[in-house]
Amino acid sequence: MFLMAKAKKPWSTSRVFLFCAVGLAPLYASSAMAQEWEVFTSISALAYSESFTISGIVDDPDNTDLNTTGEATLTSNEFAVGVRKGKWSLEGVARYDGFVDYTPDTAALVFASETESDFPNGSYDIEASIEQTQLYGARIGYRQSLTPNFDVTLRVSGLVSSEIIDGSLRGSLNLSDQEVDAATLELDYRFTRDLVFGREIDEVRGLGASLDAIIDWQVTDKLSLNLGAYDVLNRIWFDDLPGTEADITTAIRRLDDNGILIVRPRLSGRNLSGKYTQTLPLRLSNRVAYQIDDKWAVSQTLHKYNKTYLSETGIAMRLGQKSSIKTTYEWASGAVGLEVGYKGFKLGVASNNLDFEKARYLSLNASLAQKF
Repeated sequence: MFLMAKAKKPWSTSRVFLFCAVGLAPLYASSAMAQEWEVFTSISALAYSESFTISGIVDDPDNTDLNTTGEATLTSNEFAVGVRKGKWSLEGVARYDGFVDYTPDTAALVFASETESDFPNGSYDIEASIEQTQLYGARIGYRQSLTPNFDVTLRVSGLVSSEIIDGSLRGSLNLSDQEVDAATLELDYRFTRDLVFGREIDEVRGLGASLDAIIDWQVTDKLSLNLGAYDVLNRIWFDDLPGTEADITTAIRRLDDNGILIVRPRLSGRNLSGKYTQTLPLRLSNRVAYQIDDKWAVSQTLHKYNKTYLSETGIAMRLGQKSSIKTTYEWASGAVGLEVGYKGFKLGVASNNLDFEKARYLSLNASLAQKF
């Protein structure tokens, strides 16, 4: 069930959380599960770019190099804290996601512009799409065992959006002697911050919901599968979201009275404001694990973020009844990771370069759970 923003004033995080908590109270009370309460918190952060270093994106554009075949840059981050009892869980969440897909020509122009490098002469195919969101709210989870070895978990999130950039840039551009000889570009995007024309925007909030589905299957005593699909169904509604549609062209030529060729750029477009519905990109995380013996285990995980796939191989060793250590290797970036666990605490980090200023892949995962 989706929660649509009808009132002009959006819901706050506390109202969303209170709505979920009050709505679930009878279900908690009627549960016959006499299990312990568990308090938990987790944080996950991932930044990955096929084209640029992470430090070059967030800090120093001059301190980066360019992978000329790259076509995607992404970040996915979440912080959660909540409680769990029996089949049910309730948590507060804060998310920040950004997905940018582009052509290698677009990345080359961005790199040359940010580093003030020379633009190679020639024709460029310009195409880029961006999906950036900042969300917070509450999430309800229900776990059902269909068989002793097969569990399904459904999670519904009530979300408030405080930031959105959703749009695309398409066209072509020709450079000659380090100057634009001809260009045709089409811009279409919605936003809470105008990064292109710098318009001052009043505060805008969106309201929506999202559904996650997770399957845990213990296939045999040694083989297990975990299939997670996040934001399977989702919508974020805005009542009055600004936007811009614009066409930019320099291919307007004429001869003046003296026979001199005149090339004049032209910008035409319109500012938008009105109702808008955002759909979040689907995220997948599918893992297969095999327990070799009481001490060793191996795993293979496939992640999907928007249009980007990341594949991770892991080897884990149990150090005792309550502690473990795990190493991972991500194949697309070459990132190596290390994860340690003790009782209800886990901490994992990964990077494709020991020098973080040269890294294109950085991740941090931490979680803590305590039963009462």
